[in-house]
Amino acid sequence: MKKALSILLVIGILMSFMVIGVSAEEEVTLAPAQMSLAKMKKADVNKDGSYSTSDVQALLQAVIGAVENSDSAEYDINSDGCVSFEDAREVLRHVSGAEPIVSDEELVEIVNFKLNAVKTDKPTFHGVSTVQCKSMKVTQKVTASNAIIGALLGDMNFTDLEYDKYIEKMIAMMEDNKELTADDLKEIEAMRNSAETYRDPVIGERTVDAAESPYGHLLYFPRERKNVACELTVNDIKSITYSVRNGVITINIVMPTASYTASTYPSDLTKTPYGKAFNVANLKGSSDSTLTKGEYKNGKLTLALDKETEMIQLADYSYEYYSEVKAPTQSQTDPKIGTVTIDMVTKTSASVKETFTF
Repeated sequence: MKKALSILLVIGILMSFMVIGVSAEEEVTLAPAQMSLAKMKKADVNKDGSYSTSDVQALLQAVIGAVENSDSAEYDINSDGCVSFEDAREVLRHVSGAEPIVSDEELVEIVNFKLNAVKTDKPTFHGVSTVQCKSMKVTQKVTASNAIIGALLGDMNFTDLEYDKYIEKMIAMMEDNKELTADDLKEIEAMRNSAETYRDPVIGERTVDAAESPYGHLLYFPRERKNVACELTVNDIKSITYSVRNGVITINIVMPTASYTASTYPSDLTKTPYGKAFNVANLKGSSDSTLTKGEYKNGKLTLALDKETEMIQLADYSYEYYSEVKAPTQSQTDPKIGTVTIDMVTKTSASVKETFTF
């Protein structure tokens, strides 16, 4: 493979003085992202759906005029107005892994451009979202001003008790009370149902039709109720790669880990790296709770485009989050038993996956 590339490079250098001007065409104003997409498409010179040395060979043949319409803009990969060795070299460098046809910045522009078109053009799409709780651990500390009462309530103290076990413990304590009311029984039933299902995936599925639901694209696409679907920059991502195979352009983004504490958690999640593209979970809990720690990680965004039409076929989002939320301190005072105080912290880890097909 390396020998073949070296031979092609030498041939190209020998012929680099040969330049063919591109035929004049009607000038069309394209967005930067459209220009980058056009470059990706043109680099597949032999139209086989992928990049290889065959594309470099085809370009070299165009440089020496050995193919029909060798002065076509289709062979002008870098859009400098002529067909030359520079065009073949760009594809060669990509095939050899030295330098991609388009830069990371250009790839991010394409992602933003295509995802934002969903918001503005209101196409029909089908979306499936899955949220699954991996673990929810409860830490509870009960203190009492009366030492005897404190000793009796000692069983209510525990650290990192898994949610279903926590529910079992609370129900057992309630059932020890021989005077359960009808409301107590209903609460116990609800608690048992919650314990049984808390790790089950929550699946949401919906088809949005622009004609039938003109606002569905705003309400059911990542970044709900936002006019812009994606505002990522290269500074917000860990890496971005792309491939062209079987007529499909696939762009993959890997996100960095984003961690927050009570003092750094942002008030507007749409300005954070994950919030610029994902429909992220707000980790604050209820309005009177306190987030002591939050984390978004393993974020991935995949965009698949039809190579010929440049239309979106798939937008796939996934990430995991972790939170530690402290509930408001609860205190109750009774003349006979004194003051009883309960402090509780809940630690949750979950995964989110959203897939949209168009």
